Amino acid sequence: MKTLPVLPGQATSSRPSPVEIWQILLSRLLDQHYGLTLNDTPFADERVIEQHIEAGISLCDAVNFLVEKYALVLPTSRDSAPVPALS
Repeated sequence: MKTLPVLPGQATSSRPSPVEIWQILLSRLLDQHYGLTLNDTPFADERVIEQHIEAGISLCDAVNFLVEKYALVLPTSRDSAPVPALS
């Protein structure tokens, strides 16, 4: 594999952006806890994530808002009392 040199003015960062971090974490949380994908939510749009970050809304609060807005229930709790939010 041929490696290309970094040109002046090109940013090289091995760290993911805040939006990418949210996408990774949201994808994992939604899949693991609710059986959803990022595309099943408004967070499929990067601008929505950017707006939440700029407004200072935590990822946990954003997920809990989704849970309340769409009445999401953890798959393991469908037969028992609902557990509406992550803590």
